[in-house]
Amino acid sequence: MKIFFQTTNRWLLLAVIVSFLFFSSCYKEKDFDFDKMAKNQYESEWAIPVIHKKYFLSDMIVDSSNHIVSDNNHFLTIVHFTGDLWTATAEDLFVLNDQMDSYSATVPAPASAPLNYYELNFSNPINFNYGTLNEIDSIHLKSGYIQAIINTNINHNCELTIEFPEIKSRTNNQNLSLYFPMQSSGHANPASGTATFSLLDYNVKFSNPNQLQANYNIKVYADGQPFDIPSYTFNANFNINDLKFKSMFGYFGQVTDRLSDTVSIKLFKHHFENSIQLKEVKAHLLMKNSFGAPLQFTVNNFSIYTGGEERLVMTPGYQVEGPFPTFQQFGQTVMKTDSTFLNPNVLEISPKHMAFDAIGVLNPANNPLIRNFVTDKSKFSIDARLEFPMEGNVNYFSYVDTIEFFFESIDQIEFANFRVYVENAFPINADMQIYFTDTAHVVLDSLLVNRSLIPSAQVGPAPHYYTSTPGIKTLDIVVDKTRLAKLANTKWLVVYARLRSFDSPSTFVKLYSNQYLYVTVGTRVKIKAEY
Repeated sequence: MKIFFQTTNRWLLLAVIVSFLFFSSCYKEKDFDFDKMAKNQYESEWAIPVIHKKYFLSDMIVDSSNHIVSDNNHFLTIVHFTGDLWTATAEDLFVLNDQMDSYSATVPAPASAPLNYYELNFSNPINFNYGTLNEIDSIHLKSGYIQAIINTNINHNCELTIEFPEIKSRTNNQNLSLYFPMQSSGHANPASGTATFSLLDYNVKFSNPNQLQANYNIKVYADGQPFDIPSYTFNANFNINDLKFKSMFGYFGQVTDRLSDTVSIKLFKHHFENSIQLKEVKAHLLMKNSFGAPLQFTVNNFSIYTGGEERLVMTPGYQVEGPFPTFQQFGQTVMKTDSTFLNPNVLEISPKHMAFDAIGVLNPANNPLIRNFVTDKSKFSIDARLEFPMEGNVNYFSYVDTIEFFFESIDQIEFANFRVYVENAFPINADMQIYFTDTAHVVLDSLLVNRSLIPSAQVGPAPHYYTSTPGIKTLDIVVDKTRLAKLANTKWLVVYARLRSFDSPSTFVKLYSNQYLYVTVGTRVKIKAEY
């Protein structure tokens, strides 16, 4: 005879208790090896210890986003981390536009051939479009290129140099200078040319807002062609593309970013309804920022819900000033935690999801005197930590779990008697039942004739509500051959428990790390076999 069962690894409070009371061990095949017996019939009773263990709350509640903390008095708090609710990066918010500009000039031409070359010098500003940014003082570029396309009517070989005094190499602090020769074979083929240069690791410093200065030097060489044009025309087209910043300084204006998201929240497992009231709930908004700009968050919606029921966690419009680094903290991330007390009734609807809608505003005062900076790694983020101190009352907490369970050689069992002793130091009662069901989850039988109550410990006075005398429960559960015959097709056990805190709702209770459930379970099985 074999009894098999399979269950989950993690349990909620007394839900664990219920399943462990009866089904925490399995019989080993060697204890009931019928093949090694003779073919005659005999009856035997086997006494088997099943459980002898003390359980604490920390053994029973585990979740990837939750953990339990205990203070100096052993009082427990469940902490739920939401993870990063919101992250905004500088590279997403501040995109440098591709730039296009053109310049045309008409300058006098020499009346006769020069001895070597004729030199022209002139300059103009190139307009720079900041896009969403108000004003840039300087940029350290990590990528990008500048392209100059030149067309003239000059009918001589030329050399052109374009210098940008506001674009300097970080390697040698030299101005960016574009040089390229422009060939001509006469009027039919005037001088023209194109040059492209990488802006990697260059600094751009704007002396005038929205403008970069370009200085031109053209050497027109005496090449045997006649100097018979009264004036030269010069056309320059500039493309500045694929710009990405390593860092940037200036005033970036009032920038708004919004998050609206829904995430799952799993504070409870294997239950379908509850009515829980806590004395208080705390929320900590953890804000991180490496933007060198004032930051403000407004939480428009922070709620949890199940189906059509919703509870606000935080009053809409909650506003908090975020941190921001100073110039001395350039490249660093600064943090700030804002704490507030929340609606203590948020758990009464068995929350499954959390909705979060907030707006983050850089430069909320829109003050250009507060200069800003960012790096390509700058970002701001906000996440929440919800704290549920384990003080309150449980009017009801209904729990349902399904456990795989089946018998082999059930016809060899005359009866099974489970002897259970429970010592409960928790301030929680449990009204429970266990059902045997088939593959289609049709109930075949229940383990208990009536639902059994596991009493809570006695609870002391406020403010500590320490438990004193444990609740005691002793059970003898006999499953005879008639009942066992109904269970041959058992596939699942359905565990149902309805929990209620001591004297709820009149009395608040507290959960402590030194509260426990002491369980001993043994079974006596009578079998009939051939030998």
